[in-house]
Amino acid sequence: MDPEMRMTVRLPQSVTDYLDGLAKTHYTSRNAQILRIVRERIAQETQKATPTQ
Repeated sequence: MDPEMRMTVRLPQSVTDYLDGLAKTHYTSRNAQILRIVRERIAQETQKATPTQ
């Protein structure tokens, strides 16, 4: 597991509302939803950078 780093992020209310909705639907926290979205984006970018054969 990666070491943790705490940081404060300002989000528009609409984004917070969206994350809260996802969190409620998936029985997780807002933080868990942010991590999931960021990790999905990292995976997409990694796939784009790695040419397939």
